[in-house]
Amino acid sequence: QLTNNVTCFGDSDGEFSFTVSDFATTYSYVVENSSATVVQSQNNINLITPVAVASLAADTYTVTITDDTTNCTATTVTTISEPTAPLDFTFTNSPVTCTENATITVTPSGGWGGYEFQLENTVGPAIVYAYQGSNIFVDVPAGTYNIYVRDSGGCIVDKPITIDPAQTPTIALNAASDFCYDSSDQASLVIDVTDGVAPYSYSINGGGLTTAVGNTFTIPNLIPGAYDIQVTDAFGCISNVLNVTIEPQLIASAVVSKALDCTVSPDAIIDVTISNGYAPY
Repeated sequence: QLTNNVTCFGDSDGEFSFTVSDFATTYSYVVENSSATVVQSQNNINLITPVAVASLAADTYTVTITDDTTNCTATTVTTISEPTAPLDFTFTNSPVTCTENATITVTPSGGWGGYEFQLENTVGPAIVYAYQGSNIFVDVPAGTYNIYVRDSGGCIVDKPITIDPAQTPTIALNAASDFCYDSSDQASLVIDVTDGVAPYSYSINGGGLTTAVGNTFTIPNLIPGAYDIQVTDAFGCISNVLNVTIEPQLIASAVVSKALDCTVSPDAIIDVTISNGYAPY
């Protein structure tokens, strides 16, 4: 009688048992695999309880029982099975964003079928999802995990998975920015974006989002004023704030406070008054 097939492909933990009756006094038995190799035997026993044959690989086994008194024999055949392919799985995951956690999808193959799935956080460790019939784990924060797949035969395989945290974009002013404003040439800011996930959008002073092209982009046609600039990436992650002030057009006026003359100090003096722009002058 079959007790159990092997647990996993290639294992040697199959088991069956047999019971002998109607023997004279004692009997002997031999268990052989399909290659006629003896895997278990006993002589001159009188057990009427089941005889277990364990630690078996997948194969067909023949039990030959001989009555030690009469030399009569009987045979029985049992097959220990295994899956056609090893239990395995692949997985995919969506990324963690600044608005939602990851989703992991597991695709199993091989084994005995009847799959169940478990997710374990390596910190602790702690079970995030106990064994379940669904192959999807939702709302998984960034971290390191082990995925377990168990089939109906009790075979278990596991693989690690790392869920990366969302990368918040960082912005900085590029040296190519033009802070000089005049009536014919308005100012422009060149912004460098690092980290985060493209495509990016930017906002000025908390206003609506404008699409930014590339990791370095230009905000043109700026008039004098104070600007708070932020970038939002494709995952909704928001950057640091750049506080930039565009000063009004530089103005200078000159007044001759002393003209040239023939005194001991004949040089003229011109007084220049500067306003706006960016000090120092």
